[in-house]
Amino acid sequence: MGGSALIVVIVAGIVLGIVAQVIGVARSGYDGLITAIAFVGGAIVAGQWLGGVSTWGPQLDGLYLLPALVGGIVLGVIADLAVRIAFPATTAT
Repeated sequence: MGGSALIVVIVAGIVLGIVAQVIGVARSGYDGLITAIAFVGGAIVAGQWLGGVSTWGPQLDGLYLLPALVGGIVLGVIADLAVRIAFPATTAT
């Protein structure tokens, strides 16, 4: 995976993190950050290390975009749900 693909994955993670922070009731100030980090990790794993499953769809600088997008969204949503369940609701939220 080259530099331009890594930049695309990081920007997509930031966008998903912002969306996760804005939608619903954020239980902590770190919902978006945790979601963004999980998205980047999931995208890299799904786009690079899943063998034959990760070699379909368009490619950008050595990264297959569709598996990366699916893996990133799945892990990002799971992380966001885990954070929202783990942190109790407060009167400030």
